Amino acid sequence: MNEDARTAALMQKMLRKKLYVLISKPLVAPEQLKPLLATHLEYMIGLEKRGLLFASGPLREPDGAPNGHGLTVLRVKDAAGAVLRARPAQLRA
Repeated sequence: MNEDARTAALMQKMLRKKLYVLISKPLVAPEQLKPLLATHLEYMIGLEKRGLLFASGPLREPDGAPNGHGLTVLRVKDAAGAVLRARPAQLRA
């Protein structure tokens, strides 16, 4: 098998998953989100255990300070499912 065929075979397996990227934007100051953090993390860990969460984490200012924004990558069937699964912390804020 030549390198092009080998690469195509490997990529075919990798590119079959739908991933949705969500960027969350806080409606309140980061300090107001702190009481919700443990519940949010428990929820996100639950998504990960169910195979729905690919990656997630906070975004920060250039100086390293938290700004309340977050980035989440989900493996779900459609965009609506992605939004519904990523919203608990925002609904409580």
